[in-house]
Amino acid sequence: MTGYLVIVEGGDGAGKSTQAARLVSTLCASGRRAVLEREPTDGPIGRLIREMTVAGARPDPKTIALLFAADRQEHARRIQALLDEGVIVVCDRYALSTAVYQGATSGSLTVERWADGLSMFACPPDIIVVLTASLETCAARLRERGRPADAFEVDDFQRRVHRAYANARDYRWGRSVRFVDAERTPELVARSVLTEVERRIAAGPRTWPAERA
Repeated sequence: MTGYLVIVEGGDGAGKSTQAARLVSTLCASGRRAVLEREPTDGPIGRLIREMTVAGARPDPKTIALLFAADRQEHARRIQALLDEGVIVVCDRYALSTAVYQGATSGSLTVERWADGLSMFACPPDIIVVLTASLETCAARLRERGRPADAFEVDDFQRRVHRAYANARDYRWGRSVRFVDAERTPELVARSVLTEVERRIAAGPRTWPAERA
């Protein structure tokens, strides 16, 4: 019996949290053991990250990247325990988010690549599902949720985020990346996400090198 680590990624408004939750519900309904995790976690480091990134705050992106890496390393212990029990762990954001967002915040490719390397000792994912949608679609969805999107539409930060996610295969664990078109209805997106995950599970247990040793 083996577990699998499934990561759901995407820019703001791509539907990442919705799809991660739907995937867990679908897997559990099929009789599998699945749990939903998220980053930052609810642990002490994760809470500190949220406190430092409240609206209007602008902490150094390198500091935040280090905190995310520390939170992830602690999270890895819980994830590994679940994997050892044969649980499918679905995580809403993971290492890719840290590299993408801190790179976009800093505007520095050097910081982005450095942040990408900080998680080498965390649990390697079996599959990273990256949801893709245009800036316009994401902005419209954010408006529907009551979040002002005017700045989002013209912000270079969001453009950098979208460009980085489009190149997700260039990051750590990039060979596990699968892109899913998130422009469609949530139902169709969920079906595609499930298909990609089922394919990965059917391929057998992970073959990643023991980077965490």
